Amino acid sequence: MPKHDAALLVRQTEGWIGGMHLAALSLRNNGDRSGFIRQFSGRQREISHYLLEEVFQQQSDEVRGFLLATSILNRMNGSLCDAVTGLTDGQARLELLEQLNLFIVPLDEQREWYRYHDLFADFLRRQLRQRHAERWTQSHADAARWLEQHGLLMEAAEQLLAGNLHAAAASFIERRISDIRLPYATLLRWLSVLPEASLSEKPMLQFLHVKALIETEEWALAELKLQSIETVLTGPGWEPWLSALYLMRAELSFYQKDLNQAEAYLDFFERHMPEGSVLQTMMRNAANGGGFDRLLASVNDLRAAGRVIQKLIAVWERNANYPFVGYFYVAYGKLLYEWNRLEEAQRCFDRALRQKPLPAYERMMTDASIGAARISRARDDLEGAFELLEQAKRQLGSPDKLSFLRKLDAEKIRLSMLQGAAAEASAWLRSCGLKPSDSIPPQRAEEYLDVARALAACGRTPEASQLLTRIYRLAVQEDRLYFQIKALILQSILLQDQGDTPAAIIKLETALQLGEPHGYARSFADEGAGLAKLLSLYLGLRQRSFIRNSAPISLPYVKKLLQLMQAGTEEPAAIFPLTEQETKILRLIEQGLSNKEIAARTSVSVGTVKTHIKNLYRKLEVNNRLQAIQRGKMLNLL
Repeated sequence: MPKHDAALLVRQTEGWIGGMHLAALSLRNNGDRSGFIRQFSGRQREISHYLLEEVFQQQSDEVRGFLLATSILNRMNGSLCDAVTGLTDGQARLELLEQLNLFIVPLDEQREWYRYHDLFADFLRRQLRQRHAERWTQSHADAARWLEQHGLLMEAAEQLLAGNLHAAAASFIERRISDIRLPYATLLRWLSVLPEASLSEKPMLQFLHVKALIETEEWALAELKLQSIETVLTGPGWEPWLSALYLMRAELSFYQKDLNQAEAYLDFFERHMPEGSVLQTMMRNAANGGGFDRLLASVNDLRAAGRVIQKLIAVWERNANYPFVGYFYVAYGKLLYEWNRLEEAQRCFDRALRQKPLPAYERMMTDASIGAARISRARDDLEGAFELLEQAKRQLGSPDKLSFLRKLDAEKIRLSMLQGAAAEASAWLRSCGLKPSDSIPPQRAEEYLDVARALAACGRTPEASQLLTRIYRLAVQEDRLYFQIKALILQSILLQDQGDTPAAIIKLETALQLGEPHGYARSFADEGAGLAKLLSLYLGLRQRSFIRNSAPISLPYVKKLLQLMQAGTEEPAAIFPLTEQETKILRLIEQGLSNKEIAARTSVSVGTVKTHIKNLYRKLEVNNRLQAIQRGKMLNLL
């Protein structure tokens, strides 16, 4: 048998000698060996026959009943087995099955948790469903009940879905979603399994479905789902959800780069947003966050993106009970950081880190800590940057801890590589789980840029070059300017290191051409001395007219970047920016209008005016109207 077929067979049978032996018997009369091995599973007639005749039927009725009832469990302990069998000696029975070598695998050294071999479990489940349909359904229900009682909520939902208990699954997800943090891809799988009838009278699940489609970039399907929801919004129970429709429309427009439309929908959302909105619950619990760390990578017009994010902050910070606003602080902080407005960016990250409760928002804490660490690095405080990352690692304690730790470790490696730490880069490449040959999802392009950096640091130049080419092509295909610029910058450094200065200059010039209209700064500055040398060379060639300025790149922009990289300067700090509405109210305050008069002028309630005034006081760092007017004049707001 060819080596690749043998390796696949071992994986399919999990190294089970009996399974490999049975496969060998079946292969004697099968001409397509490779095809058979690919399809080999517990559903093969030969395996089923063997398990039925040689193992299952040899057991006592009592053991067979236990095997069937517990077969629906992906993992099991004694108490869970008792819940689905109605017995009280589940742990002893599991230990007995292990002694009998009945295809059961312990999952821990204490032998508390077990699972059946996949082939055996598949056979048992088919037997249970075919011969005891009612018991099959009841076992799933009993398992779900036990799992929920013991806080294993994702597994409880999976049991209800596996048992086709759709109504119960829909009610469970609706009732417990605020307590479950899970990837949007998993949420989308759950909701896609449920029939429309089980969702028709559950607005939250309908909008969760839209949110999951948006976050997994299934934007066309999200649009169709929103159109479907619009047809029932006039029905009973749907009226309070009009604000959710506007918010989903705004977010979808943002990702589709229609920022004017996004702003318009946010205006509608702000008018209809109810107090105590459950929208926060809808979006806070995904392990991958609200997806808002991807906003800047998805939208090319950074200034327009900034206006939308400011509006989102203004909407969500209206109520102190919405810590979800921290995600927008992080997004706006990243934008300010890119523009090298470090002091303002620091305020955003600090505000995100102050949001409560944790650990429900550990993704927010992780991203804000990374942002703060980058600011420390930009200010030449490398030790402080590492300490911020280590502090974030110490604070993690969620079920999603591993994914957050990987992100923090990737940031540490990025800082180390700026110091030329090839050994650390090599070790990270071996442990990060990412390969240069992987298919690259658009939303993970940033991670693969780190892989390219690490490959280059380790001297694996051809692999780094090929990966950067793939990332750049993907960014062009997806129309993501952020990643185009990042990939071009790294390509220019790599080419310069290889001695191909003309090609490096071309890549750099393209990155500058794309970056200048949007104010990109830190994407260049953070790459360190290697890019500074190339940028200085480019500036000299331009000044001596050795390069024809075919691209509309201004020399002041190039000089500004070079000054930034050499001196570590930053843009002058400004007070946290006011929203358009807050600016308007500040001007009305200057005119001497009362809160009631301002409310009439702006078509909002007096309570809303008070909220806006409170926010602008905080942003301007003042305590009364006179101070606000003075500070506004100083900042050229009046």
